[in-house]
Amino acid sequence: MKLIAITSAEAGTNEIDYVKAVIDGGFHYVHIRKPNFSIDEMRLYLGSIPEKYLPNITLGSHISLADEFAVGGIHFKSTDSEPSEETFTSQLRKSKSCHSIDEVKQSCVWADYVFLSPIFDSISKCGYQSKFSKNTLRQYANEGMLSKVVALGGIEDCNVSIIRDIGFGGAAFLGYLMQSPSLSELNRRINRIINNI
Repeated sequence: MKLIAITSAEAGTNEIDYVKAVIDGGFHYVHIRKPNFSIDEMRLYLGSIPEKYLPNITLGSHISLADEFAVGGIHFKSTDSEPSEETFTSQLRKSKSCHSIDEVKQSCVWADYVFLSPIFDSISKCGYQSKFSKNTLRQYANEGMLSKVVALGGIEDCNVSIIRDIGFGGAAFLGYLMQSPSLSELNRRINRIINNI
């Protein structure tokens, strides 16, 4: 099961340390989500990440910087149009945000994985509530539709085993990890996640 962390939209104190800790702790990828960053701010941010971590990084904006910094992947929002043919043939990992099974079906044709949200009530987005029942999700899993789907929304150490048991291909964490009050608490949360999958 893929484990993915997503940064907060705004740069946080010690965030690069959090990014490194998540990867060092066993997560596959960290999605850099900075929609309000200028290209220069993103360049500065990426430049502060040690090179050995870059293959585990996925860009959610300013994807033109992917080659310059040798990051491993690029991410498309649900509102983005279908990527170009050049993107399809790129060696970069490709992912997309989805909010319905129809979107999942369309995007799984070209994406390496997709996010489906919200699975549980969101931790980081107030009022963003779950819209999928466990029974419906199990049905999709039985039909083989969740193998490339990463669950997003309200995922914590206490419910990640539910995601695994339903049959998702992975779990993504935003608020639960990136809102950790300290690096030591972040490491505790990472360990609890790893122990519960």
